[in-house]
Amino acid sequence: MTTDLLKRAAARNATWAVAWLLLLPCPAGAQGFAIRTGANINPDQFAIGGQYEIGPIGNRVWFQPNTDIGFGDGTTLVTADMDFVYRHPLAKEKQNAWTLYAGAGSAVNFYKLSGYHRTLAGVNVLGGLMHRNGLFTQFTIGFVDSPRFKFGVGYTFHPKPTGRTRVPRR
Repeated sequence: MTTDLLKRAAARNATWAVAWLLLLPCPAGAQGFAIRTGANINPDQFAIGGQYEIGPIGNRVWFQPNTDIGFGDGTTLVTADMDFVYRHPLAKEKQNAWTLYAGAGSAVNFYKLSGYHRTLAGVNVLGGLMHRNGLFTQFTIGFVDSPRFKFGVGYTFHPKPTGRTRVPRR
């Protein structure tokens, strides 16, 4: 009974933290939606999902809430992760095409098997490599009740800048 109360309190606190983070001002050009696909290990599955990038919220720190749905191994798994990542460019800013990133976050995992379903909390540690055009690859190691390992690739759609475009003079 005590663990249920602790899980509820942790979920409530995480919800408030996410709500406050979403209220932080960020330039619209710094945000983007991404699609991703990959594989989970334990359970062994094919997964698809999406994420939203918010930031930077600090010095090279981004908030990346994401969700994936995995199919296979007799299980359907839906994960909702709240990851924070630190991004480090591999070259000087103007010449930069590739960026390494690493981070961690909490997870809520919805497992559904034949005759069984359960919602469990987890923790993730992740890392990856992203290109400025939007392509990225990521690996995630799960702890507690998260999938043990996830590997995936994806693409981030960065919004185009808004405003007036200059018309060349004739």
